[in-house]
Amino acid sequence: MKEVILSFGISGLVCAGGLAAFGYVALPKLLKIELEPIRVQSSELEFRPTEEQPAPEATPRKVVPHAHASLSAPQPPAQFRPPAAPPILALSDSTVTFPAHELVQDASEAIETFERFAEEEEVRLAEIEARELAEAKARELAEQKRKEAEQKRKEQEALLAKKRAAEEAVRNEQRKALAAQREAERRKKSELAAIQAEERRKASLAKKVAAAPVVSKRTPPRYPNSARKAGLEGTTRIAATVTSDGKVSSPRVIASSGHSALDSSALAAVKKWRFNPAKNGLGQSVAYQLTIPVTFRLN
Repeated sequence: MKEVILSFGISGLVCAGGLAAFGYVALPKLLKIELEPIRVQSSELEFRPTEEQPAPEATPRKVVPHAHASLSAPQPPAQFRPPAAPPILALSDSTVTFPAHELVQDASEAIETFERFAEEEEVRLAEIEARELAEAKARELAEQKRKEAEQKRKEQEALLAKKRAAEEAVRNEQRKALAAQREAERRKKSELAAIQAEERRKASLAKKVAAAPVVSKRTPPRYPNSARKAGLEGTTRIAATVTSDGKVSSPRVIASSGHSALDSSALAAVKKWRFNPAKNGLGQSVAYQLTIPVTFRLN
């Protein structure tokens, strides 16, 4: 029992010394402060164990040795007894010595372990920070690329819309030009049709004589003396063209009186006649062909 308690006490003191040394050495490094070094006057530390307290009577129990502590085994059910006092740490009466260099070594190992852990933690934190920074940069780059792509898409859409608007404007101009051309052609055809209709009407009116020529100056034929003495009579029919200025053109005998002297006298007289020219449907003077009878009678 004393050995178990002694082992537990020594281990506790070692841990306490190690923690004290660790705190003295490591904490100033973490807090970045300087402390005066501990000066140990003796190379050995002495611990005097306290006297073991007598345990109350109880059922004998089996002690399981442990490197750091001793635990009481569970009590079997029995008649009621006052609860047993928990075991307390106690040291033997004999003086125990523990080298100080082992405490320093344990503290150094603890410090090295802590420093290694701190370095690993620092590396891990640095890796996490670097990874987070890389992820942030990647997100920023992705967001920038997304914005650039969105801006490019908007620019392309605006350019496409502008191009479509320009094409639509060109098509509208082409449609307007085509409509204007068709309208001009339609008007031209309509005007041409009107002109042609007017020309046909005028041609029809021009061909149609509205008024025949009227004699304005009639020269009587000379009765030939030979024919008078012979008692010759007759009618000579002469075809002639009355020009637009009212003159007689190209007279010719188409029906003889039977006497050449009478026919010649009739032709000579008709050539001297004058007419008011014929008028067509347009009121224009036109040439007109007519037949003129010339009669010779003896009184």
